[in-house]
Amino acid sequence: MTGIVEKALGISGRLGVIGGRLVLRAKSEPNTKLIIIIAVGIVATIPVNATSTLLEAARMHRTINSWEPVVWEVSSALIMLLLAPLTILALAVFPMKAKARLTQFAVHAGFTLPFSLAHVVGMVVLRKLAYTSFGSAYQFAQLNMPGDLARELIYEWRKDALTYAVWAAIFYALQHIKTRRGSANNSKATEGFEVREGAHRIFVYPREICWVEAAGNYVQLNTRGRSYMLRGTLGAWEAQLSSLGFLRIHRSRIINVGHVRAVHSIDGKEFAVTLENGQTIKGSRRFRGALERLTPIPS
Repeated sequence: MTGIVEKALGISGRLGVIGGRLVLRAKSEPNTKLIIIIAVGIVATIPVNATSTLLEAARMHRTINSWEPVVWEVSSALIMLLLAPLTILALAVFPMKAKARLTQFAVHAGFTLPFSLAHVVGMVVLRKLAYTSFGSAYQFAQLNMPGDLARELIYEWRKDALTYAVWAAIFYALQHIKTRRGSANNSKATEGFEVREGAHRIFVYPREICWVEAAGNYVQLNTRGRSYMLRGTLGAWEAQLSSLGFLRIHRSRIINVGHVRAVHSIDGKEFAVTLENGQTIKGSRRFRGALERLTPIPS
């Protein structure tokens, strides 16, 4: 279940041993952009829809209380905000893959039914509570003829299905952008980093780097036998190397988990990481969470 939630919310992958080697599972950014887009879109529609309803009622010479459209829109918006994380979960667990696109489309089309039903039930409950506080009563639909409720539910489902489709389109667009950026970063990183030593050009590859340390306006790349100085910040290097199995253990150090031999706790606060070449790199208390996710390579 944890893996499903991580996939839905885009939480960074964890470390583990596969084939006797320490590896870093896929890492992705949280889907905060989608949540923000959905929240902004929902909130923005509240005043627009409420005022439109009031203007339409005046045009049709219908009398409604000024607070009613506000209650309708706010109740709908609150339930939609609650449903957004569940929708993202469904989209993440059942991605639209090329080989099974028709099947996945049918799955998501089916999801729009409980999505709409939950939206309707939730907003009706909120509206009834709000109307009671105003000394009035709320009725969801005019149930004068057989089939009135079904027609009203179908009407709401059409709108909710469109909302689901828009959210899905935004979700997959953001995923596509993230994948392309990740591929570009990985490609750049795996090509090797150029280091100039006089007239010589040396290429250092990520798999050769044991650990990286900040050094003022430079970073020091440490391999098994040598160290290289390159201009840049540790944060920028961490962004390039994190998807390749590098982990920050200190505000000024990141390590290649593929070179870790052992992990030692120090006084229950700080910790030290021993590399394959025998070097010991200290980690700080702030990044102790890295120790809890780190499994050393067996000797």
